[in-house]
Amino acid sequence: MKKRIAFLIMLCISLTTMLCFNGATAETAEFEQISSIDYVVTASGLNVRTGPSTDNEVLSVLKNGQQVRVIGQIGDWYAIYDPETGYVGAAFAQYLSLANDEPDSDVPTSVTGDPSPEIGEGLEDIPVINLSQDEQQLLSLINDARMDAGVEPLKFDTELVNVARLKAQDMVENSYFSHTSSNYGSPFDMMKQFNISYRSAGENIAGNRSIEGAFNAWINDEDHKRNLLDNGFNFTGIGIADSETYGKILVQMFIKK
Repeated sequence: MKKRIAFLIMLCISLTTMLCFNGATAETAEFEQISSIDYVVTASGLNVRTGPSTDNEVLSVLKNGQQVRVIGQIGDWYAIYDPETGYVGAAFAQYLSLANDEPDSDVPTSVTGDPSPEIGEGLEDIPVINLSQDEQQLLSLINDARMDAGVEPLKFDTELVNVARLKAQDMVENSYFSHTSSNYGSPFDMMKQFNISYRSAGENIAGNRSIEGAFNAWINDEDHKRNLLDNGFNFTGIGIADSETYGKILVQMFIKK
């Protein structure tokens, strides 16, 4: 217990120190200690980071409805303790509400937990999909890269997620690694088959042991990087399936609506 308290104190000091070196942010955002209070996650997936910025590493991803302890606030970020994982870090405050309060119906559902990406358009008409931690991690890495490049983040499209998952599973079950499926044809054929409308589209595929490894392979290849950072794409679907050959098969589909 003493070690945990000491760690929380060190976190508060380190988070405050980070802000002091963040230019204008340091002038308006100071660490405010809060008596340990239970909060509930209102997003589909909320990233817990090592510091109060999307530039910091993701420690874990919290699920909708999960309870955490808020121990402080830094601008738009809460310093939190997650009793399930033992992680202490920073999370975007907008997607946390007091445990005894009902979530605000006006708060958009985010699939990454960061200030930007939301699930598609017309949230009242689209059911929230149960995204895996791998899917959330990959989109978080990609949107961090897009933000660094000055490009708008991608949003998840519910139907396109389902199509990407089908493609990933099809590749595993039929032991192939290609953009063209014997069952569904090209990515563009497959999107049309499942009534996905788009003005432009693209697809990245990867076989890798880790999500970060697949992302690094994509971002370091010009063709894949072009899709990842293309400002013309505004929606995405990600499907990831376990593979005995590769570890994981990853399919990311991009569209412009």
